[in-house]
Amino acid sequence: VQSSVRRTLKQHELTRTLATNEL
Repeated sequence: VQSSVRRTLKQHELTRTLATNEL
């Protein structure tokens, strides 16, 4: 379970970075 949460957090971070780059 922890692994899944960590993976989700990493994905969110990537999405956030992409959004920032787009801005």
